[in-house]
Amino acid sequence: MAEPIVLIVDDEGSIRESLSEIFKDEGYYVLTSSSGEEAIETVKEQSPDLIFLDIWLSGIDGIQTLEEIKGLKPDLPIIMISGHGNIELAVKATRIGAYDFLEKPLSLERVLLAAKRALEKQALETEYKALKQDLTKRFRLIGSSQKMTILKEQIDMAAQSNSRVLIMGESGSGKELVARFLCTIPS
Repeated sequence: MAEPIVLIVDDEGSIRESLSEIFKDEGYYVLTSSSGEEAIETVKEQSPDLIFLDIWLSGIDGIQTLEEIKGLKPDLPIIMISGHGNIELAVKATRIGAYDFLEKPLSLERVLLAAKRALEKQALETEYKALKQDLTKRFRLIGSSQKMTILKEQIDMAAQSNSRVLIMGESGSGKELVARFLCTIPS
């Protein structure tokens, strides 16, 4: 398995350097950026597996950078770091899609644990999506009659809601197949 790529975004060189050394020692490939703009370009060009992103940056700040990166790569785990963090910022960052929020001074154990958990979560989500896609490919509704078209529309409509659905029909009519579709259609 290839070594994970970590992007460290902080305007303080000492933070970038110390985090880089920690991750290199743990077998990660490390990229660094000193600004939000540079980080966005790095994400476009290098495709990191994980980002540590400072809230307070010159130019566009960490929250704006987080929004931009999540627009480009919604599944990319981003851990926010800040020396002047507060609960409102942590909540805002989490709502935008940050995986975690760490306060400076950073604890070595906390940084490595957050990185490990973020990468594990990303791997599980990737596996889940692949399995879900495999199920969708394996089970198909075949046919283009008017009744089949109506059934497909009803399945799509029911899959978009959080309501309970009662599936009725004769034995062998495909109730289990409809149930599988309801569970695998992306909402």
